[in-house]
Amino acid sequence: MTHCLQCAAFAALNTDKNLAVEFCNTAIEFNPTFWSPWTTRGLVTYPEPSAVADFEKAVELREISWHPYYYLAVEALANGRYPEAASWSEEALRHNPNARAKAQMLMALGIAHMSLNSPANETHRLFEEANQLAPTDAWIQHNWSVYETAVGRPKVASEFENHIKPLETRDEYLARQLN
Repeated sequence: MTHCLQCAAFAALNTDKNLAVEFCNTAIEFNPTFWSPWTTRGLVTYPEPSAVADFEKAVELREISWHPYYYLAVEALANGRYPEAASWSEEALRHNPNARAKAQMLMALGIAHMSLNSPANETHRLFEEANQLAPTDAWIQHNWSVYETAVGRPKVASEFENHIKPLETRDEYLARQLN
C-alpha cells in the first residue's frame, strides 16, 4: 500500500504538487516507521525547508537509498557546514548513488575537504574523480576550474568558498521540475 501511494505521489507531482504531498502524507500515516514515504515527500517538496526534516526522518529510520543523504549533503554544503557536508556526502557514496549523483557527492566532498584544509592529495583525488565521472556536468566543471585556479596559487579556504557554485539554486530546481 505504501509503495502504491508513493507511485501516485510521483505521478501527481507532474500535475498537482499538493496532491502529491497528500499521497505522501497518507503513506506516512499508513506506515510512519517506514523510511521510504519520508524520502518521497522530501523529494516532492525539495527544496522547501520541510524537505530537510523529511530526509532527516528517513535517515533516522535507516533509509537504504542514497537520496536523503545526497540532499542533506547539498543543504549542508550550501549553508557552509563543511564537516556535516563531508559526512553526508560520504554516507551518500556508501549507498551506491547513480553516476551523476556520485560525481556530485565527490565534488561536494572535495569542496568540504578544501574548505576544511584537508590534505591536498586527498582533495585533489576527489575533484579529479568527480571530473572524470561527469565531464559534462556544468556544476562539476565550474568547481573543477575554481579548484585548479585555487591550487595554482596560494589561496585560503575563504577565497575558495567565494567562488564555488552551489549545486542547484531553488529557482533552477523548480525550473527543471516544470520542464
